[in-house]
Amino acid sequence: MRVVVQHRSRYHYPRPALLGPQLIRLRPADHTRARIESYQLLVEPEHRLHWLRDPHGNRVARVTFKAGQAVSELDVLVELAVEINAINPPSSGPAPPECHETA
Repeated sequence: MRVVVQHRSRYHYPRPALLGPQLIRLRPADHTRARIESYQLLVEPEHRLHWLRDPHGNRVARVTFKAGQAVSELDVLVELAVEINAINPPSSGPAPPECHETA
């Protein structure tokens, strides 16, 4: 099954704000059964983006902004398409014994 996801987080500040580094965890883990067909992370305002891995192997985007740059809004948009394979649940135990009639 193919799934297309769009997620947006938009933050409006009542007064211009200085932004520190942001860690964004909006990407499926590599060890899941979801195969990423396409992935796009868009962040406004102007920034630098570095991909890291956390201690569990998950991808984390670290976003930094110009020092001293005051902003009135932070906008984060992720668009991705993933292929998800169905998984058959494990059986709840051994199969019941077959019944045999004797003559």
